[in-house]
Amino acid sequence: MKKLLCLILVSLSILACSKATLENETKVIPPKTYTLSPSWSLTDTSGVTHNFPESAKGKTTILFFWATWCPYCKRLMPHLQSIQYQYGDDLQLEILSFSIHEDGKPAEYLKENAYSFTLFNEAEEIAKLYDIKGTPGVLVIDEKGQIRFDLRDVPSIKMKPLGKKHWQKAIQTAPYWGSELRKSLDKLK
Repeated sequence: MKKLLCLILVSLSILACSKATLENETKVIPPKTYTLSPSWSLTDTSGVTHNFPESAKGKTTILFFWATWCPYCKRLMPHLQSIQYQYGDDLQLEILSFSIHEDGKPAEYLKENAYSFTLFNEAEEIAKLYDIKGTPGVLVIDEKGQIRFDLRDVPSIKMKPLGKKHWQKAIQTAPYWGSELRKSLDKLK
């Protein structure tokens, strides 16, 4: 009798598990919807006027809001440049850099460090369109003009701090942000 009772319980358990698995497999998850990028027009430091997002159709674009005084921006820039090299051809990737809250010389900074980003000076109005209030701000806009990544949505990580100064925290944070950005770009391939 005990054997029969055990056999019945095992059979019911297997049946319950297979039903739960079947329900999970047939569950339809709706696709995620993305916000469209606002439209704007601005002339870069080379004199080229960009009418965004129309000028970026068919390309993936990283919008990078930064300042020369920002230690997090400075630490993130090498990662952005390597992302440009890694994904440039596959995604037709372009990086547009927007200097905001600036008191330095952003064009000189980009040139001295051999960064190939398109530069827009005094771009506070563009930052307002995306509700970017501080630096760094990073957004990925896909080929359809949809915002697919926002640095503000990346969860913070806990790590043993190297120190209390911002530049010390930036040393640890920037590689993590770069990896999260790469993950989002991998989804667009």
